[in-house]
Amino acid sequence: MSADAVQHQINAAPDGAHDRLAQAAAQQNPELASAFNDGGWILVRVHDALMTLRGLPFAAGDLALARPAVGRHTHDFIVYSVRIAGFVGLRFEQHFAFAD
Repeated sequence: MSADAVQHQINAAPDGAHDRLAQAAAQQNPELASAFNDGGWILVRVHDALMTLRGLPFAAGDLALARPAVGRHTHDFIVYSVRIAGFVGLRFEQHFAFAD
């Protein structure tokens, strides 16, 4: 199943999204599997489509896993993108809201 298809399934059925995103991230990056299973990740909803040099990590409304970017501004977070199988730095309120 493609990364876009996984992301669409998670967006369509948000119940259990946190666990499904952690599982998808761990499958894409096995060396980081234990990091995705710790309690530091927060479920967020991205406001708008974002473009980076690596491609389109998020479409508007995507659910994602985020955690504070330690040592930076208090609103800065690292957010995992299933679409590009990598991390993106985003700012709370400017780019996303907490999904709870």
